[in-house]
Order: sequence, then C-alpha cells, then structure tokens
Amino acid sequence: MNKLSLTLLVGAAAISAASCSGNLDIDEHGVTNISEYYKTDAEIESAGASLYSDLRDQVVNGLIIKDAIDDDAYAGGGGRGDNSLIEQLDEFTFDAEHSNISGYFQGLYTIVHDACVILENVDPSISPIAKRTVSEAKVCIGYAYFELITLWGNVPLVDHVLKDASEYQMGNSTPEKLWAYAEKNLTEAIASGALPSKTSFDDNVTWRITKEAAQAILGKVYLWQGKNAEAAKVLDEVINSGKYKLFDQYGEMLDLANKHNCESVIEFDHPVDYSNLTLNFLNGMAMWRMSKLSMNADQRPKYAADGYGFFPPTKSLYDEFLSVEGADGYRLNQTMRTYAQLHKQIGLTVTEANLNEGYFMWKTRLKSDQIVMGMPWFSTRNVILMRYAEVLLMAAEANITVNPDKAVKYFNIIRERAKAPEVTSLTLPMLQREKRLELCFEGTRFQDLTRWGIAYDKLKDCGKQMAYLQTDGTVTYRDLNNIEYGFKKGKNELLPFPAVELRVNSNIRQNPGY
Repeated sequence: MNKLSLTLLVGAAAISAASCSGNLDIDEHGVTNISEYYKTDAEIESAGASLYSDLRDQVVNGLIIKDAIDDDAYAGGGGRGDNSLIEQLDEFTFDAEHSNISGYFQGLYTIVHDACVILENVDPSISPIAKRTVSEAKVCIGYAYFELITLWGNVPLVDHVLKDASEYQMGNSTPEKLWAYAEKNLTEAIASGALPSKTSFDDNVTWRITKEAAQAILGKVYLWQGKNAEAAKVLDEVINSGKYKLFDQYGEMLDLANKHNCESVIEFDHPVDYSNLTLNFLNGMAMWRMSKLSMNADQRPKYAADGYGFFPPTKSLYDEFLSVEGADGYRLNQTMRTYAQLHKQIGLTVTEANLNEGYFMWKTRLKSDQIVMGMPWFSTRNVILMRYAEVLLMAAEANITVNPDKAVKYFNIIRERAKAPEVTSLTLPMLQREKRLELCFEGTRFQDLTRWGIAYDKLKDCGKQMAYLQTDGTVTYRDLNNIEYGFKKGKNELLPFPAVELRVNSNIRQNPGY
C-alpha cells in the first residue's frame, strides 16, 4: 500500500537515518537526530503547523471527491472530457486506478503518520504547547480515521510509526478496532484540558482545533456508529457551551470578509500572501464557467474573471428546496439561483452552450477579491471543515430517539435562520432532507446517503444523461451512452482501495465489486 509501504517507509527510513550514525559511527552532517528534536516549543510548533497543513490540503481533496459523488451536482466543466476524473466520480465509472481516490487515501494516511510522529516524540509534560500539540495530533487521527472508515471501510489500522519491513504489509482491520481507535484519540484529546476554547462568538481561534471542535468530531464518530445516546450527549455539550451561533446572513457566511465567524467550528486559512501562495483550486473549479457566459459590465468586476464550471447544481437539489421553502425561499436564493434569476439580476447570458441544468451556486460564488492576481486556482477564501449548523443537525438526528423535544428544538434553530416553517415533531426523512439543503456542497452528503441506506435510490441514474444550458436559456439533455453508470448496490457504498496500494501490499483485501 503506497502510503503505508512507501510514504511511511520513507518516514521510517528518514527517522532511521537521523538516529543512526552508520557502521563507522561517524556523525552525519546536516541531519538532526530525532531524539534531539521536538525538545523546544518552536520545534514542536513547527511539527504541529505541518500537521495542520496536511489537514487543510486533505479537506480540499476530500471535498472534491465527495461533492462529485453525491446527487447535488453534476461533473460540469467546459465540455465532455474537460476533467475525466471528476466525470468518472460523478457517473460512478471510476475504478481502483483513479488518481483522486488514491491521492486522498494516501493523504489521510500522511495525516496519521505525521500525527504518530508527534505522539511518539513529543513529551506533553514539557510545556503547554507540547501538551496542546499532542492533543491536536490525536484529534487529527480521529478525523482521518473517520474519513477512512466511512469511505473505504476496513482499512489497515496504523497506530504508530512503522519501523521496519515486517510492518509494511498491513492487512485490513475491523470496524470495531478502527472506531475504537478513533474514539480513544478523540476522548483523550478532549479530556487533556490542553485544547483551547472560544472566548466569544466571534473569537477567531477556530483556525485551531478547539475542545468543542474535537467534541463535534467525536459526536460524528458516535452518530455514524449508531451510538445515538453518546452522540447526543457530546453534541449537547458543544451546543450548551454557548460559544457558537448561526451567522445571520446565510449567503455571506463563506465570504472572506466573514471568515472565522460565529458559526465556524473548524476553518482553514488561505492567507493573502504573495510570497506564500496556497493552492485552493476547489473554489475556482466550482465557480461558473465564465468563458461561456457574459454579464452586465457593471457586474463583471464583482466576480472572479474566470471559473471552470465544475459541480453545477442539479434540478433535484433545486426541487428539494422548493418542497420546503418555495421559489421565494430565503435559504434557497442564498444557496443557488436559476439562470432566469441571474439573467434578470446581473445580465447573465450564455454565449456558448455549457454543461449546466440551468442552476448556479450562489453561496460558493467566487468574488474578484477572493483570488490572487486574477488566478482562481489561488483563492484566498477559507475552507470550512465544519460549521455549527452541522453540529445542530447531528444533535437533532441523535436526539430523535433520545430526546425528541430537544431534536425539534435544534432542528427549528436551523429553520429559523432559513426563514422556513418550524416543525412540532421530527422524523428521520425530514432530517435527511433538511441536512441536504443546509449543507449542500459541503462534503457531507455522500457519507450520509450510504449511512442511511438510501444511496442507491438517490444515485442510481448518475451518468445516464448530461444537461446542456443553451444560448437561449433552455436546457437539453443528451444520453452519455455509458455501458455502466450510477451507484451499484454492494459496491459503491465504499470506494476502492487504490490499485497502487494493492500492488505493493498483498495483505489488503479489495472492497467488493472492484
């Protein structure tokens, strides 16, 4: 397996090189002995910063994959074949060779490896920074394994830095051991007392992992296992902390001007630093395909000069909004807008037919002041891993069977901000629909669909047709003629283990169907 047998092998080899002086016992020049490193706060902070960088990068990679395999968006792009990797994800024609899937799998194990390096080499007793960094590493492990378990299933359990060749051929673990390991790391981090907490609603500490963020991730781990009572308890603690509230303007909560707002639980910065540009390709990918559109001259300077048109929203998502809020719904119109609306509001016109069903994302629109030097792949808009709305919805779901009145209370907090009708009772189907609307394009939908057992019903026709928005504003559909397409039961509940991993590790069993 690449990251276990290659990346972690390289890591182990580097550690070995740093800690051994060779047969002649001659000190190596320019190499720091690892036993002498991680001793100062500066060195420990450096290791923690590297781990945060890993986490930020993988959150973006995960969003690209997970937004492509749900029912909220098409692959889109400039035309058929513009990005075949995203098309394969969207249409469920991918296999074990898919590079995005391999990259995310490997990236998550990089997080695990770097976190284990910290756990094995940082003494938490030497300073508050050391104690906090160790706790942050444990939270990162918990998050990485949540993603690995829910997307790949019985992955290998790596709980230390692999030291020699006998450890590189690790086989599949079991759900019980994997979930227990995630829980252990998260609960220890929360109990450590080392993680910070927000001091006010708008405290921008959410760029760092807080105690409440760790609790929210633990609640998610419990919920996915069906441990509703445990999930309800820990998520209630986040809510009762009084440190979060929903941001008033739904359509502006992702704006750069509102970063680290009162709703942010974990958020990663992409600073405006010309000497240290951070690649955030996702925002540019999801922006409208501006090369095939035009708008009024006074509007053009407000938006990114270019965008790639990937992930255009589906009519299915729009219709779901209509069923809850109606065409004039506040949250609907702050989330997405029709071509007819934008034609009237900003003079949007189609100059060349493009892959779109007539709907445009609004809450993720990329403004001109959110890119660097006119390049949408260098977006300065932050990436949010979790916001308070997700905490409320998870707590509402957990409490459906634990405390129904509390479930309704949390649910109606979401409804109030959405300016949608409040409810007096709550069922799981109602919760499922609400979560789709509130969190669309935020990377939660696919894992929810598989957990709820409704993925086939929602995704079985993905890849059957492609929608084209024509220059006159009408939409036409074309059969893609895929031999196979759409979600297959017994297969697509999980992603394939990357083929590159199996080629170097014969002990991993591939997931069914691949």
